[in-house]
Order: sequence, then structure tokens, then C-alpha cells
Amino acid sequence: MKRRDRWIWVVPCLAIGCLSWSCTPRTQPGVTVERVHVLDDSEGIFAYSRISPDGRLLAYTSLRAQANGTSMNVRVVDLESGAVVFETKGLDAYWSPNGRELIFLDQSTSADSVSTLEVDTRRVRRDVAPPDLGDYFSWGMDGGRSVIATNEHNYYYLEDGKAVLPANRIVPCGDAGARYGPFISKDGRRVAAFEGRTIVVRNLDDCRDMIRTGMEGGKADFSYDGRYIAFHALKPERMGYEVKVVDLVARTVRAAADLPGSGFYPSWTADGRLCFRYDAGDFRGFVVVSNFLTQPSEPLPADVRVTASNASVRWGDLFMNGDVQVEDWGLVLVWAPWCTHCGEAFRELREAVETWRAAGWSVSLFAAAEPNSRPEDVETMTRLDGIVAPALQMKHDGVYASGAANQLPTVLLFAGERLVGRKLGTQRRDEVIRWIRGAGGQGA
Repeated sequence: MKRRDRWIWVVPCLAIGCLSWSCTPRTQPGVTVERVHVLDDSEGIFAYSRISPDGRLLAYTSLRAQANGTSMNVRVVDLESGAVVFETKGLDAYWSPNGRELIFLDQSTSADSVSTLEVDTRRVRRDVAPPDLGDYFSWGMDGGRSVIATNEHNYYYLEDGKAVLPANRIVPCGDAGARYGPFISKDGRRVAAFEGRTIVVRNLDDCRDMIRTGMEGGKADFSYDGRYIAFHALKPERMGYEVKVVDLVARTVRAAADLPGSGFYPSWTADGRLCFRYDAGDFRGFVVVSNFLTQPSEPLPADVRVTASNASVRWGDLFMNGDVQVEDWGLVLVWAPWCTHCGEAFRELREAVETWRAAGWSVSLFAAAEPNSRPEDVETMTRLDGIVAPALQMKHDGVYASGAANQLPTVLLFAGERLVGRKLGTQRRDEVIRWIRGAGGQGA
């Protein structure tokens, strides 16, 4: 495959009165944004992507529509030549800090396996760890020893390419990272997790040295020196997502670049650049951003933005569909085409609703695509993931009010027009039934 041509934009740090990406910097050096890999119209991205420490290779889960369903393949691309150097069925690829290996959930056989790829030899080692310990991997290196963290709040060390069992549990610190899967620092000693809806950084094994960012966003990836984290967050006044960088020493935050489109799931190179998926009207693919620490910064927010309580939220606060009639109970799946488990979450909700309806109770089921998602991707995944339910149009501010700013899927429970509950992540059929019953329903 021939290498794609590259485009480079220079984005000024002080862009007052400047609307074009090609503006000349005024008083500070400009941020460089380089397009490094283009996606074709038929290719989507499943969850996050990761660049290798040396910036040479990009690993991501390629999502494509097929006649018999959706294919999800871990794909490793050489960014210089454009060649695909490795590809197999799977997801959630993450680089070792030295760049020599890649861990991923391998779906190339009938049974899922946690596997590692040895980059130089292309050798795949299967059954590295039990899959039920979790996926959504991150990889640190503590004193020369590899440590893997997962979305199930487990972590384990690798010896001779295998997990040392039993695995360990990340110590809960109240609500700080006690439930949602963290990303581990490159030195294997800190994790970026969530406290409620906001991002916190804390120690792996105890609750000391907690840094509360006060910000809602996606999962945060650590720089190689451990000083910074980067994540995507909703733009405060415009549609779309931007990549934020938090300085954990100075306790400040800055945007990586002021771009008109949306950036998702940033990852770091060892020399301090950021790579992330970027969607805009004229480009879909991946970019590498350099020199962003010259961007203006501001202190971390003193007043944490708190998701509105259930009691204060009404249907019209979240959705533009004011004419929709909700039955006694309404379940809404908030999802996105890049959401890892949204199709599975919808199927569980549908089974719960069918059970309740069979018992004679009135329950409505709706699906609300995250409002910044590309319509073509929403249409494709609606069809392929079978998310067949009345579609709601979510307001931009409704993403915050729904509690879905950093976790998809999010499931909302309405009693008529009133929001009475919300849960983050996939909810199993029986959990949904108990949830509705606990909220006041007596069926099923």
C-alpha cells in the first residue's frame, strides 16, 4: 500500500480574530497538526486507538460493515508507508511502554483470548490472561515488570509472557475509581479513573496523592513522564469534542489544539506528541499534534461541574423530541457508533422491556445517539448493531445533564416525563428489571 500524502496545519496559540487553521502564529510558536492516516468512507473506529511510543505505528480497531454483520479487527498501520503490518479479529489494543509488544483482546478463534503481539517478529502469544479479568487494557512498567490494568478494576503482572495469578484489585477510594475501569501510568504506579463523573488521578494501591481535575471527559491517558494526562471532552460552547491536556504538577488544563472537528481518545508518543482520531467535514482519520504545551492554560476548575440530580431533570431538558409520549416507564439508551458495548446494552434492554410488557406493564424503549456523532456512522451502526427503537435527538447540553459525558452506554429511566434513574455502562436484563422494580414498578 502506498503511503498517503501528509497535510500539516499550524494552529496559532493565540488565535484571536483568526478563523483559519492556516493562520500565522502571533506571539507564540504554533501548534503543528499532522494528518497521518486517512480512513475511507466505509471504515469506522471501535473505541480507542493507540500510537506506538516511537510514533511509527498506529494500532486501532477497524470497524466495517459486512453482509453477515460487523467486522472488528485490530489493525496496526505503519504511518510512514501506510502499510497494514498486522491485522486480526479483536479489539482494545494497547502498547507496552517500550513499544516492543501490543496487548489486545483476540477474537480470531471461537473463544476470546487475551493475546500479545511481539512487534518485530509478528509472533502472537495467546492466553496471556483469563478474559474474564477484563479488557480495555492499559500497560505500565514498574521496576522492569509489566503490569496490566483492565476495565474490571483488576491488574496483574506479567512473567514470561503470562499473567501472575491471582490478579490484584485496584484499591477503591470512596467513589474515586471504585467502579469504572482506569488507565494505568507508564511507570505502573498511578491510575486515571473517575470520581462520580469527573476524572481523578490516584495511586494504584492506596488513596494518597489524589488529584481531582474537576472535569468530565473520556478515559485519560498518561504521558511517558507521568506529568500529563490527555482525554477528550465536550467543547464547552460548540458541538463536538476536543482533546484536553492536564498538567498534574501545575494543576492546569489546556486544549491540545483549537480544531473545528472532533478529536477522540488521545494517546502519547514517548517524546510528548499526541495522536488521536479526528473527524471533520474535510477529513476523517488520525492526526498527530505537536508543540501544544505552548497553548494557553488555565487553572483546573475550582467549582466541579456536577451532573444534575435525577429529581431536577425532565424529558425536555435532554431531548428535542418534545412530542414523544412516554408510557408509565421509559428506558433510553444513550449511545454512539464508537461505543464499545452499546449494541450489547441495547439487546439487554430490549429483553428486559419484553419481559415487563409480557407481564402487562407499559414500558417504552428509546435510543438517543450522542449528538456529535457522524450521521453516516449512526445509520450504519443502527443497522448492524440492531439498535432498532424510536430514535431521540439529544440536545448538546443534554449530554451533561444525562450523565453521559464520559461513559457510554448510559441508560436512563423515566417515570413519565421525570428522570428517576441513570446507570453507566451495560446493564444486564435482570439488573434492569430489578432497577425498574426498585424505582416503583411492580411488574415482571
